[in-house]
Amino acid sequence: MKKTIIFILIAILSACAPKSEICGTYKGLMPAASGPGIDITLQINMNGTFKRKLVYVGEKDGTFLESGRYTVSGSLLTLETDNEISYYRKEKNGLLLLDYRRQRITGALAEHYLLTKIKDCAGKKQ
Repeated sequence: MKKTIIFILIAILSACAPKSEICGTYKGLMPAASGPGIDITLQINMNGTFKRKLVYVGEKDGTFLESGRYTVSGSLLTLETDNEISYYRKEKNGLLLLDYRRQRITGALAEHYLLTKIKDCAGKKQ
């Protein structure tokens, strides 16, 4: 009985570890077809929710706020709002935006799809 309880506790704690590693605030400037870029701030919370602010640089009324839920499977982070699903991969330096097939975005601007972690869950700067 004791071994079963210990096994269950270990399973619960290991399932929580990825969220604690990913939890925090990320920031980056990603390419945009209509202008100089999209300034993105992504806040990942421990409770499985997120908030994302997108500012289309140089565009009037170009600020959008989104929120939703996320899941973590290995290094894959899946964000889901009422309207869309987006995918990120946990990297050493932050979160890398993936395409709809969960693949790395390639091409001349590929290096610009990284969001850098600027704060942890406690608000401590990175």
